[in-house]
Amino acid sequence: MPQEPSHLVEALAILQGTASLSQVRNPAEFLIYSHGKPDRTPERKQADVLKAALGYLMVGVPSLSPGAASEAALAILRWASGERAAVPDDPSHPGNREVIAYALSAFDWYPVWASLPEAAQTTAAKLLLDHIRRGPEDPVRVPELRWESPFFSALLTAAQQHVFLTYPREVRAEISDSFFRYATRDAEMLESRMIVYLSREHLFRYLSDPQRERIAMWLLLQARSVRMHLGDILVRLSCRHIFRVLSEDERRAAADLLVRYAAQEIRIESSRSMVRVRIEPAAFSLAGLAKGHVFRSLSLPNQSRVASLMLSYATERLPLDPVRPERDQTRETAIKRGLEGLRREWIFNALSAEQKQAAIRILLHHAERGPVHQSADDATRFVYDDTRIGFSGRARRALARPFVRAALSPEDLARLGALGIRPSLS
Repeated sequence: MPQEPSHLVEALAILQGTASLSQVRNPAEFLIYSHGKPDRTPERKQADVLKAALGYLMVGVPSLSPGAASEAALAILRWASGERAAVPDDPSHPGNREVIAYALSAFDWYPVWASLPEAAQTTAAKLLLDHIRRGPEDPVRVPELRWESPFFSALLTAAQQHVFLTYPREVRAEISDSFFRYATRDAEMLESRMIVYLSREHLFRYLSDPQRERIAMWLLLQARSVRMHLGDILVRLSCRHIFRVLSEDERRAAADLLVRYAAQEIRIESSRSMVRVRIEPAAFSLAGLAKGHVFRSLSLPNQSRVASLMLSYATERLPLDPVRPERDQTRETAIKRGLEGLRREWIFNALSAEQKQAAIRILLHHAERGPVHQSADDATRFVYDDTRIGFSGRARRALARPFVRAALSPEDLARLGALGIRPSLS
């Protein structure tokens, strides 16, 4: 494999047993899990080297040729199956269990799974299911890291859509039920937030009605808790399949809560450097409120309020992060969320006549900035000033919608014609 990246060649050789740590160019690369741990025994170090090799191959599979990627995936499968052991002289050594768990987790990365031949995928799917049916190795403790436990590693990997959909329907229901039972087993498991995985539609649809209701209510209660790292909770809460399970009053409460986050009435307090923690609740709430099923759950006053919020973020009248309003990436996120909202018919039509004209002005402003224009200094050079940011594309898609065009003046329609923006329903 001379054309493949050298560290991946070495990682594969270590997994295949054709090379040892002393034979690689930079042994320190394979001792990252032993770094700063002077008490590591030789057996522990061997397990750490194998985990590092598995990690490098897992991440590096997309950069390998198809043949090499398949060889790497099969090597990972051999370690996942226990065909090879990190500490063969001591089957009960914890390093063996960790390497198996680490290898199992590699298959939640689609490029690794897709690199397996079809027969090997069937073997891997059966292996994951066997670990799930066997149950957790330690029924009391929740593992801090998934590769400490083959059971939890197999459960999380089998729950990935590309793996999950390879099973028959009755097995999918079995995996979803097993996941629910362990994710809701006790307060410690609930605190680990594994239950969030179950709100993914491909898992959620195989749960019973009471199980679905419990997950939906858990998401709503978590969203009300005003704690750090709410982004994934708010994203899941706004999904159509979650909303469908909630009662009408609960849907209204969930939608109203998203409005409060979007308006920054509810904020997560954090240090100045923790930008994502501060902006994610508002940013993800805006994305949720742009969905028709969420928007229609709001009262008419709140619908008008959401439309005004979208316009305020698109025009930068309301900063997404009051602590660091000048940060470019945060400004871009706010403008994109606002523009995405304005191209939704239900949001645009909730604006007043005056607000619609303000929305049209900002849409035309961004549409006329790109995506490509001639340089003012050199007529032979073209400037792609908006390709990366993406404001122009969003504005153009909005201006192509019939309900926006209906609010345009003849002069504005002429500007659209000059920009080459034609009517579109998408």
